[in-house]
Amino acid sequence: MKERRIEHTYDCSAEVFWDQLFLDDEYNRKLFVEDLHFSTWRVVRQEERGSELHRVIEATPPLGDLPAALKRRLSDGLGYE
Repeated sequence: MKERRIEHTYDCSAEVFWDQLFLDDEYNRKLFVEDLHFSTWRVVRQEERGSELHRVIEATPPLGDLPAALKRRLSDGLGYE
């Protein structure tokens, strides 16, 4: 089985990472829709539970260079929540 590891180093504080990157809706929309070409990326629901934030995201990535037979099977798209 192939393995792939992608690592990104962000030169910022933990507070900046969580508040201005990871949990920022506009940053994520631009990242997923404009840069990664997802056809769908949206926050379905978000709620605070004490000190925790729970979010459900709906996302539909591009199919890319999949084999034609697999693309036919996924003609309705491939998404996750």
